[in-house]
Amino acid sequence: MNVSFAPLQQDAIDVLSAATLVDFSTTEFSDEDTWLCVTVRRNRGTVALVIAFEFKSWCEAYVTTAVVDKKALTRRLLTAVTRTVFSRAARITAEVDPANDAALNQMWRMGFKHEGYKRRAIEGVRDAVLFGLLPEECPYLEGVPFRIAFGTPAVIHPEHPGVN
Repeated sequence: MNVSFAPLQQDAIDVLSAATLVDFSTTEFSDEDTWLCVTVRRNRGTVALVIAFEFKSWCEAYVTTAVVDKKALTRRLLTAVTRTVFSRAARITAEVDPANDAALNQMWRMGFKHEGYKRRAIEGVRDAVLFGLLPEECPYLEGVPFRIAFGTPAVIHPEHPGVN
């Protein structure tokens, strides 16, 4: 697999848009003050993983991810990416569609904490489960296996927002 930190190419934008149901086609990912992008490609060039961090303020980066191949989401990559993001921001925020069970489970595996529920947070239409990650809680910075550090995941109930 090949990793790139360059602005997203059109095929990666298409994958991100399809996975999140958010239209990123007009987003200018080349602004390095606003975006940190990661694309992992399989050896044949197809997209395996897309991660886009949007620095919405001096202290916060919002993350959007599309995982096509779980093998691309390595501990080494996550360590490098989180170190880079936390050198620029005090926290990482994720807004996840409550119907996306795979993404909800991934948030726990990456060390994120459930912080709440936002109505119409995604495109002004869909609700979102809110997650946050602080550097002192990040398993990729501590070098501690996440299963040991964080125990059992919380279960998010879409029909009962904010209830674990």
